[in-house]
Amino acid sequence: MQQAALFYYFDDQAASFSCSDTNLNEVWNLCKYTLKATPFLGVYADGNRERMPYEADAYIQQLGHYTVDREYSIGKYTVNFLLDHASWPTEWQMHTILMAWEDYMQTGDADLLHNRYEDLKRKSLIDLAEPNGLISTLKGKRRRHFSPASNFPARWSSSGILSIGRKALNPGRRRPPMRVRNPEEKQTAMFITILIPS
Repeated sequence: MQQAALFYYFDDQAASFSCSDTNLNEVWNLCKYTLKATPFLGVYADGNRERMPYEADAYIQQLGHYTVDREYSIGKYTVNFLLDHASWPTEWQMHTILMAWEDYMQTGDADLLHNRYEDLKRKSLIDLAEPNGLISTLKGKRRRHFSPASNFPARWSSSGILSIGRKALNPGRRRPPMRVRNPEEKQTAMFITILIPS
């Protein structure tokens, strides 16, 4: 019996770490190997469990990958894939913007930002903003381009409002609407500015 390992291109010599602590060296090697092994499909996928990218997980994997290798095509491909095939957590879509910006910061190549600007702008979820600055998937604001990611069951009874810094609502469970105890919290919102280099 033989076992074969499939890896996307990875330069094992691009980064190294060594110190006097053997345990810390082993942690480094494990982390580096994880970043080498997980994108074997050519995309920052959720490992072997689902084999599909999720925006927040992919962003973390991109940041880690860029610290141990200087191969950027997986990051670009993942951003393009997620712009066209969003995962289900609505608020995770905003991570696609961060991924595109990180790609620019590491490569200096603004083509992805220029070519996908309108798609990236939509991923800011600004079209779902309420007057108080919170993002809501209710009240008729969901449009076709949000549908793949905003597919919460109709029977799910919640406020449908997502806010930054709160425990994410789980569409698999019925939960009561979130109550804002402090009136000033209603004014809290996250704003993302997309800067396009000239």
